[in-house]
Amino acid sequence: MTEVRRFAERIVIGADGAEIAVARWPGAKGPLVCVHGLTSHSRAFAGLATELADYDVAAVDCRGRGRSSKQAPYGLEQHAADLAAVMDTLEIDTATIVGHSMGSYVAGAFYARHPQRVRRLVFVDGGFPRQLPSKVTPEDLLESTLSVFLTKMRRTFASFEEYLAYYENTPVYSDGVDAYGRVHFAYDLVYRDDVLEARVGEACVAADWRDVLDHDLVGKRLEGVAVPLLLIRALGGLTGSGDLVVTDEVTKAIAERVPHVQVAEVPDANHHTILLSVAGAQAVARLIEEFLK
Repeated sequence: MTEVRRFAERIVIGADGAEIAVARWPGAKGPLVCVHGLTSHSRAFAGLATELADYDVAAVDCRGRGRSSKQAPYGLEQHAADLAAVMDTLEIDTATIVGHSMGSYVAGAFYARHPQRVRRLVFVDGGFPRQLPSKVTPEDLLESTLSVFLTKMRRTFASFEEYLAYYENTPVYSDGVDAYGRVHFAYDLVYRDDVLEARVGEACVAADWRDVLDHDLVGKRLEGVAVPLLLIRALGGLTGSGDLVVTDEVTKAIAERVPHVQVAEVPDANHHTILLSVAGAQAVARLIEEFLK
């Protein structure tokens, strides 16, 4: 079985005094500062940090997730401000910012605030929204797009194995959950009253989702990007059925705003297994190493 690289965890103070949890894998190269997706947390990068064994990797739990504070406000600007405070505490002056899904949007917001602190940007299957369909509200789109992942916030589980079985019965993890996925899912839930419930709440997810869909503001942030950007697409789509998150149209929209973007693809991974599987994390690690040379 794949051995996952050991890390240290600490709580630091965010932009407004909130507690922000950080996982760190120390190394001589880097640093890489990583931001997770909408319903995820820092352990999404455990596999990547393992594959990038020589790198100094730090990953946050955005507020509302993991062991970070559950207090509002949420939103991309707040997460970017928290990220700056985390880097200050960790004495990281500049870094490559790696974002997965929503984390790519946070990385863009962070760059807009602190361009001098960003060496390079890596967007893993995210960074720019598709246009909202006519007469569809953000709330409707959230339910129709992410219902599989919202379920964990609306029910409890008797055991970790029951939780894994829930995901393995979806197309997303049709090949099962491997070591990197297990590390992530083990941190997803916490015991309360003898059952397991999610560490993430719906309030932060809804608020952040609305920000992600702000087409004009997200686009404006990208127009200011002057550092190298690596955009990595998961060709398996959101759920493994080819329902692309970073479509050709999204890729073109990013390239129009960031002319020096480099685009890479991981054919055999979906939006989740691109980090939460051994094969996906290995592919992303190879692409990042080449990008950083």
